[in-house]
Amino acid sequence: MHLKSLQLINFKNHASFSNEFSDKLNLITGPNGTGKTNILDAIHFLCNTKGAFISSDNLAIQHSHDFFRIEGHFIEDQKNIKVECVCQQLERKTFLVDNKAPERLSNYIGRFPVVLVSPYDTDIIREGSDIRRKFFDLILCQSNQEYLEKLMAYNKLLKQRNALLKQFAESGKINKSLISVYDEQLLPLNSFLSKQRQNLIKKILPLVTESYKSLAGNAEKIHIEYVSDCLEQNFSENFLLNFANDLMAQRTTMGIHTDDYEFRFNETSLKKFGSQGQQKTFILALKLAHFAYIYETKHVKCLLLLDDIFDRLDEKRVANLADLIDKNTFGQVFITDATPKRMTERFGNRTQEIAIFKTV
Repeated sequence: MHLKSLQLINFKNHASFSNEFSDKLNLITGPNGTGKTNILDAIHFLCNTKGAFISSDNLAIQHSHDFFRIEGHFIEDQKNIKVECVCQQLERKTFLVDNKAPERLSNYIGRFPVVLVSPYDTDIIREGSDIRRKFFDLILCQSNQEYLEKLMAYNKLLKQRNALLKQFAESGKINKSLISVYDEQLLPLNSFLSKQRQNLIKKILPLVTESYKSLAGNAEKIHIEYVSDCLEQNFSENFLLNFANDLMAQRTTMGIHTDDYEFRFNETSLKKFGSQGQQKTFILALKLAHFAYIYETKHVKCLLLLDDIFDRLDEKRVANLADLIDKNTFGQVFITDATPKRMTERFGNRTQEIAIFKTV
């Protein structure tokens, strides 16, 4: 599976863009501010139905216009598949696969899996638990349709339960039979989703360790711990007994939406004590493990998007990553960098097919 071509209209700073790609390695060069990252974000949009760097689809519409359009042609099993996305101001976006809208947009996620490595990825370590949940949920949603459907159901029920708690608190009238309707649905979802997250960490940890070693050339002990009150033996009982606290907080204070993931190396906190180099290497290893996990579970190589990696890693780690690319460890790879000379020096003599193009 690979992306053959991409066309953009009014997407971020690209009024018009059209290009065909190599099915191996694609190097995107150009000065800062010319839209290299936006090309990767458009690819991410086609694969995951939303951008990686924006909170709202409308924010991707170029200034002074009222719509954007992305069209991509994927090759899968020697068949051409056209994917289109049109987003207009004040309207729901339109997503078409071979001119037909998916029955549900959620059914499309994971069809063309993608892994994006960006300068902002260290936020997964440094920022709040919601960023870490979002990262691991993406892996599970790309590989497990049942997980995606139940996560969506959970989030919908959670929003409704929270609205009900707020209503109870404001009115002073409590209807426990009504809240129990939501509890009866949320409890089994908590159980299923937490077990899936726990199983993911067990399977992905060896992949992270292997990737870290291949990048750093050493065997620092890596550990990821999934932290969830849902794994406690008496969770269901404690959840029901926690109603008074929920009412006071006007929100549901227990459940998988409060989960976290702790990253450690050599038994110390990566967030508190890891150097910048260790954190960057760990995150890249985590992303490469994401790639490996999808390949193991779906037997498909994700599109790998590497944004501005030369300025984020030292020479040794860049060389080790380049060797992995050389060995065809990955499928189709896109790399951005502002310095054409650095790109050609690193990859210009590679034996595999390479496409190099510039943004202006």
